[in-house]
Amino acid sequence: MQTPAVSIIVISYNTREMTIECLRSVFAETTLPFEIVVVDNASTDGSAEAISEAFPADVYPNLTLLKEIKNHGFAPAHSVALPHCKAPWLLLLNPDTVILDKAIDNLFAFAHREPEARIWGGANSLRGQDAKFHLMLAPHDAVDHLLPNRRYDRAIPRLRGIQPRSLW
Repeated sequence: MQTPAVSIIVISYNTREMTIECLRSVFAETTLPFEIVVVDNASTDGSAEAISEAFPADVYPNLTLLKEIKNHGFAPAHSVALPHCKAPWLLLLNPDTVILDKAIDNLFAFAHREPEARIWGGANSLRGQDAKFHLMLAPHDAVDHLLPNRRYDRAIPRLRGIQPRSLW
């Protein structure tokens, strides 16, 4: 397995089908070396089992599934994932996101063209709806410095290739 350029964190809580579709889209649409760390937040819908079955470790060695016995909540679950991330870049990806048109590769390339921002995101812009962030990319070392201070920098590209779905 190649050294990953980016560690992708997905937090799952009772989103079995959405998470599986999200993960499939990442594998299908991402060409840069990556690893995925999925934190299952004590789902009761069989999410962890379904993810294990759909992505067996011997076939998908770059996917780590952390089956938690308690629901940490969305934000704290990222702290559970961080120690398992080996790449110099982190991508926080919502499980209700389907990646299209190499969107992660495009965001990564954009981040390298605009390095002064230090944190980048992608949002959908559906007509008549407020934009909802579905992914955030940052160098691993920037996460501790930027997020606690709520310093969300200005580089938020409008990416083609993100097809959001509602969790509600």
